[in-house]
Amino acid sequence: MLRRIAIGLISVGAVTSIGVVLWVATHRSDLPAPNDSDLDAPSPAVAADEDGYQYLQRAAGSAKLTFEKSERVRAILRGAEPDAPWAARLVEANRPAFRELERAIAAPAIVVPDPVVVFQSHAVDPMLTVQMLVQLAALDARQHLRAGDPDGALAASRLGLRLGASLGRAQRPGVGPISAMFALTFENISLRALDEILRARLGDAQAALELSRELDSYRLTTSAWQGVWFGEYQSRKALLEKIRVPRPDPILTGELSVSRHVLGALPDGFLWQPNRTLAEFAAFYRGYAAAFSGPCRPETRASLVPSGNGEKRQLLLAMLHGNALGAVLTSLLSVNFERLNTRRCHTEARLSLAQALVALEAYRAAEGQLPDSLEALVPRYLDRVPTDAFGGQSLRFDRARGLVYSVGSDFAPTTGESAPSPEDQLEPASYVSPPAPADPGTDR
Repeated sequence: MLRRIAIGLISVGAVTSIGVVLWVATHRSDLPAPNDSDLDAPSPAVAADEDGYQYLQRAAGSAKLTFEKSERVRAILRGAEPDAPWAARLVEANRPAFRELERAIAAPAIVVPDPVVVFQSHAVDPMLTVQMLVQLAALDARQHLRAGDPDGALAASRLGLRLGASLGRAQRPGVGPISAMFALTFENISLRALDEILRARLGDAQAALELSRELDSYRLTTSAWQGVWFGEYQSRKALLEKIRVPRPDPILTGELSVSRHVLGALPDGFLWQPNRTLAEFAAFYRGYAAAFSGPCRPETRASLVPSGNGEKRQLLLAMLHGNALGAVLTSLLSVNFERLNTRRCHTEARLSLAQALVALEAYRAAEGQLPDSLEALVPRYLDRVPTDAFGGQSLRFDRARGLVYSVGSDFAPTTGESAPSPEDQLEPASYVSPPAPADPGTDR
């Protein structure tokens, strides 16, 4: 009996060993180099003295801001805290930093380092301070408006939009979506300030048309987003070309570790297949570029979530099929960009809402009433009816309520919210004539 059991175990072991050898042998072949010519990213040289990032660093370095003060600025902008003399003094103290931001906007390019490529998270730390400065500029716009200077308010509120547009230009390889993320953040801060300013600054038809065209210029274009994703792909490609198969480190695995001996016995071709890995990245970034080239739609969301990203079971299965190192790198470096795309479309929708709002206000100032539809604003007040980035149709307009709105990220055209807001991602909306805000209190 024992002999038969031993023979059986030996047979199973032999069959298993042969199976493993055959499995490894049939899964160690890499793919041919992928054809990625469609993912070529233009890479114009940016001289050090032409890179606007240096001015962002200077602005951050000269900023007279603390985190506590920044939080109070945000509270004032939300209406949770009354304005106060210290806020005006804070704005004035940061005028030199604002001038550095203007120099960055005027620069030929702003190249924000990618922390994944340079392996330094502090590379983007200045951008967080710049974000606080953009919020302070929004407060400056609010103070101009309170002082009866809507033109000054509009000029101050443009800072985040202009800086966001500069950051959103097509990027060189090595710079990924980090610039776009900050660009959308800066633009949304400015749009929050604009919502109030546009109601106070009633203009004629020509002024409304010009402002609408200006708002269009702040959109991150399709070519800009393609530059972001193609550049991101090229940076990942350069990173993969530098990778060599690491052999197990005895310090990490232990001299008698089973993993050390198992991994050490596997051939390089089974552990690392660079072309197969690169092909997966190429598929990811093609999907990203396509999804960010048009309106947000429910059916495009799947292309923004890498298959198996974050799923341990799927990662293990991918590793067992060969290219274990590639599977790990794909899991680590591929990101779910669904939220970023939703944020992009929300920003686009807010720009469209601002265009519709200024045109509706100008129309009512001239005609004494609101139009029956947004189509009535074309071509005198608008070049075209603003598009809703969620779904790609025109913005909706409820004349009875004086409400213009987007279907939002849930793609459900409901308008039942008691307090519609352009900041609501589910359904961005703006009243043409909102109720007068409650007095937040007196200055202190």
